[in-house]
Amino acid sequence: DIKYSIMTEGDLTLRIVLGNYSYSLKQGTKVIKTVQLNPGIRINNNFKDSTIGFSYNGPPAGAGGTVSVIDEISKKYCEITIVPATGRIVLKNTVFEGYKGK
Repeated sequence: DIKYSIMTEGDLTLRIVLGNYSYSLKQGTKVIKTVQLNPGIRINNNFKDSTIGFSYNGPPAGAGGTVSVIDEISKKYCEITIVPATGRIVLKNTVFEGYKGK
């Protein structure tokens, strides 16, 4: 988990960069791993520069936000929210229907 790695190892260069159909774990400019989503699954987010990072004591670097993982065919989606002040990661145990975002 990137948040706990930063808190325990102090490496503030670790971050997750979100794309529309993939996401990458980066350390500085080096890509450590990229995950391609299955066809028809898309990511939408409201993080600045589509980047998620954390400070050494847990809160997100910058601001919190929400990631939506969307099935483009059925328009079903789930949400993962990172709370700004605490860095708490909330994965809602619900699959929503009728995604209308971008």
